[in-house]
Amino acid sequence: MTDQGRGPVRRHGSGSTTGPARPARRYSISFDGAAGHASERLNFAVLHRSFDHFAEERGWRRLQLLSSAGNTYNRDYLGETAGGTQMPMLNVFHRAGEVIHHFWGAELTYAPMDPGQDHRSVGTLEPLWNLFDLTREGRPTDWDEQLSYS
Repeated sequence: MTDQGRGPVRRHGSGSTTGPARPARRYSISFDGAAGHASERLNFAVLHRSFDHFAEERGWRRLQLLSSAGNTYNRDYLGETAGGTQMPMLNVFHRAGEVIHHFWGAELTYAPMDPGQDHRSVGTLEPLWNLFDLTREGRPTDWDEQLSYS
């Protein structure tokens, strides 16, 4: 980060063609709350092919949502396989004057998963699972987050 207001740009691309996949939804829920605060120091955007009505349905009000439909951003920055499958990818960009540089990308996105574990390429940013990590039982092995609960 820089101390010059809104210099760095952070973008996360992930999801499916019909709406954000679980990682994108999970991060977006958390980031929506933080975006109002973070925007005082950096530019932050969530990128996806199509958000459809997810943002409105979920009450996301603070996130800057950008579409990657019709361009090659997801493929160029490793958020999409050659076959078009969306991958959970976090990229960080830094602005230096008029030039924007790719600063960092989640390298573990393409690393093999540990046996019995979900992919954790951007696990540091997962507040839900981090909360479970603080409990005696740890992360549940027989549960996953849902869009809604009965």
